[in-house]
Amino acid sequence: MIKFRLFAVVGLVLLSVVSASCGFGSKVATTIPRSEVEVKGAATLAGPGVADPRLSCPGDLHIKLGSSEICDMVSNGGSHSQVIAKITSVIGSSANIDYQVKGVAPQ
Repeated sequence: MIKFRLFAVVGLVLLSVVSASCGFGSKVATTIPRSEVEVKGAATLAGPGVADPRLSCPGDLHIKLGSSEICDMVSNGGSHSQVIAKITSVIGSSANIDYQVKGVAPQ
């Protein structure tokens, strides 16, 4: 059985953004953009049995331990699945995301 429970590290993707007011202060990211969650999830889930997966998530993912959202996944063969994208750890403005295909027991 293919191991569907995979972890993706979203390391340095969430960098502090310098505010527009003459460079004073900074703004820390509080969400992971939807497009990044989708791209990282597709890359993480791709492998034997899951050809060219494409994820479609409902929105940005909040950087908070335990935050999650359900994304739709379509593989190259046209099979549809739902994937749970869940924040499993947070360090500063970086977060680890666990991608698990719904209905498949974690291994």
